[in-house]
Amino acid sequence: MSHEPMNRAERRKQERQQRRDFATLPEWKKAEIAAKAAYASSLARNGITEEDLDKAYRQGMADMQKKYVAERLDYMQKFFYSACAIAAHNLFGFGKTRGERLLEETERIMTEEITTEDILKRCLRETKIDIMEGNYTI
Repeated sequence: MSHEPMNRAERRKQERQQRRDFATLPEWKKAEIAAKAAYASSLARNGITEEDLDKAYRQGMADMQKKYVAERLDYMQKFFYSACAIAAHNLFGFGKTRGERLLEETERIMTEEITTEDILKRCLRETKIDIMEGNYTI
């Protein structure tokens, strides 16, 4: 495939074809293309460099990953609390009030400890249950 420069007639023909192709696109796609073009134009006017774009991309990815991890942790915490409330209900007949008190105490204990290791050691010390040795996995 040759990469020879186009003459004026070839450039105009290509531009006409691009306009025809653009006209057949759905409106949402046209708006997306126009927004990208406006963004690229503003970058060029403001002197944004590739390095700036790369830095913004990396920051956006890091922010997205943090958000994803936070959402998953929140979901897992709700999963754990639900399982505790159900176990307390099934084993000891806990209803709403005692179940909520159990979960509030669980949350209080979790916030008292600095690290996961601290809470694992406290569990072993206070209850003689070694979570690391048990088969307590999901």
